[in-house]
Amino acid sequence: MTFIQFDAKTHPGRVRDHNEDNIFGSADSHLWIVADGMGGHACGEVASEIVVKRLRSSYNEGESLASAIESAHQAVTIEAGLNAKAKGMGATVVAMSTTGNQYNIAWVGDSRAYRLRDNQLELLTRDHSYLEWLKDNGITVEEARKHPKRNVITQSIGVGEPNPDSIKGDARSGDRYLLCSDGLNDELTDEEICTLLRSPDNSETVTQRLINEALEKGGRDNISVIVVDIDPQSRKAASPLQGLQQSLSTEQAKKTWLPIVGGIVAAVVFALVLVLVR
Repeated sequence: MTFIQFDAKTHPGRVRDHNEDNIFGSADSHLWIVADGMGGHACGEVASEIVVKRLRSSYNEGESLASAIESAHQAVTIEAGLNAKAKGMGATVVAMSTTGNQYNIAWVGDSRAYRLRDNQLELLTRDHSYLEWLKDNGITVEEARKHPKRNVITQSIGVGEPNPDSIKGDARSGDRYLLCSDGLNDELTDEEICTLLRSPDNSETVTQRLINEALEKGGRDNISVIVVDIDPQSRKAASPLQGLQQSLSTEQAKKTWLPIVGGIVAAVVFALVLVLVR
């Protein structure tokens, strides 16, 4: 039987006076959700709460993640229509479920899902954002991180007619999955996220470190993080000594070959001396 360990945390950040993110995680339900609310004041928080509640109920009733997200969109739209103060509220969301040895991920907006497998990090989702369009047209990752429109999204729950994307694949023992709001990846590069996820520590420790690092880098937005480990005892942490061991092996090879080469050179020189003497 597959053993799943996870931890979920959310933080308002250093700039915002309240948290508009809502998260959910359950190993029993095999469901994890990060919803990032938009709309200011209490509206964003209301939208993300509706998304989490409706997505959970719809999924538990047998809907796929993508269909459950569409149901959440309808619920947010209805609430916004009934409450004038909530007009224009919305949310982004990323959700993950596991069934047997398969994972399913669905999303709308720029909340993300990553996978660390064999110590290699892969971004499994693709942001619904203006920035992704710019990347397709030649902007570099570094330029994208500094672009003034980096947070402009092209799809969201509660606004327009979102079209959820979804992916599925095999969940292997040792996999580590990360769901997060953009408050994390706006502050940390993928390389920094990868380094933290490679830690041999458990999911609870890693989620706290991810949030702490994002806060250290500025914490300009709400930060939500869920780390899900599949059979964590099977996961091999990256060894900081790997590079050192490679260097030592190279040095040892040099020490082995240098005497041999030196001996050959000495023999050649000796032979030339004998020829000259004769």
